[in-house]
Amino acid sequence: MFFLIIRESDVQKVCKSNMRGGEGEVVIGFSVGPDNPAPGTSYKMVATVVLDPGASVGYHVHEDDEEMYHILSGKGTYSDNGIEVEVGPGDVMICPTGQGHSIKNTGEDILIFIGVVNG
Repeated sequence: MFFLIIRESDVQKVCKSNMRGGEGEVVIGFSVGPDNPAPGTSYKMVATVVLDPGASVGYHVHEDDEEMYHILSGKGTYSDNGIEVEVGPGDVMICPTGQGHSIKNTGEDILIFIGVVNG
């Protein structure tokens, strides 16, 4: 039996400005990412993403993979191929292969979500 456990102490945290053409700074805690892959799986990224008020991840298309966002706290506006919807805690948005999305913190508090890229 094979188990892969990623401990909080192994999470690589980075700060990115204007992520994917978005606004402000985004703090990303990569549990799985380019520098710490999950061998034997199809996960390309598993990360906790923190957006300050007004910050965003710019619109991008997933050509070869898919992405899921799960909102933990805060509120924002999610763009699903240009259709904008308000999102908040507990909401899950899935962007299939070939589709595009973005997210912006439109609240007064930080927006925290889990992002998972698979494919």
